Amino acid sequence: MNEFHHRLVVCRRRTAIALGWLAVAGVLLLQQPEMSQAQTQVRDLDNPARRPFQVEVQRQLRIPIAEGRESIQVADVPAGRRLVIEHISFRVSSLEAVTPGSHQTRFQIFAALLTKADTVAANHELLVTRTDFGIASSNTASQPIRAYADGGTPVFIRIGGQPEGNGSTAVSITNLTISGYLVDQP
Repeated sequence: MNEFHHRLVVCRRRTAIALGWLAVAGVLLLQQPEMSQAQTQVRDLDNPARRPFQVEVQRQLRIPIAEGRESIQVADVPAGRRLVIEHISFRVSSLEAVTPGSHQTRFQIFAALLTKADTVAANHELLVTRTDFGIASSNTASQPIRAYADGGTPVFIRIGGQPEGNGSTAVSITNLTISGYLVDQP
């Protein structure tokens, strides 16, 4: 038998052995024990009194903002309840140039959610993304968050920003939204 024929026979044997092991593995996989599944109802036993909460506010302001920032009240938390804020979103986009004959300008916004829980006031900084289109821009934020506000306290969004260049620009905050749930305050 020449060397070529010998190598061919060895290669065929190895292929046959490998195929045999694959067949054994396939049979073993098919013979796994059956798994039973049962559906169960899940309840949040720790928070049976959760009540969904969401609010949307629209507001118009000018950039640059007087004193560098403006606080916009978005909610009053009912007495005896605590608001748990789980998500916040907004968009600030230019509407029109307010200086006659000028063009819309690009601008960058910074923002924070202001809450008070257990007598402690907190500024929760928001991640704002700027998108430029032509000579105008839009600033958006949409993010999950875990923030608390006690009953009888207001919830604010603080917004600030400056345009690039001279003049001021009228802007609109559209769909400024917070969502979460209310629970009984301890």
